[in-house]
Amino acid sequence: MASGPWRYGALIGYTSVGAGTSVVNARLNCLPEVTIHELQRMPT
Repeated sequence: MASGPWRYGALIGYTSVGAGTSVVNARLNCLPEVTIHELQRMPT
């Protein structure tokens, strides 16, 4: 699975690895993270 910033055409996004677990209580090769995004208005 991939994580981090991505772009698809005009869309810009970010996929986080998350902070918790799923049904299986295991996280492989990824530390938990909480992502904070700061939104800014585009100059006109």
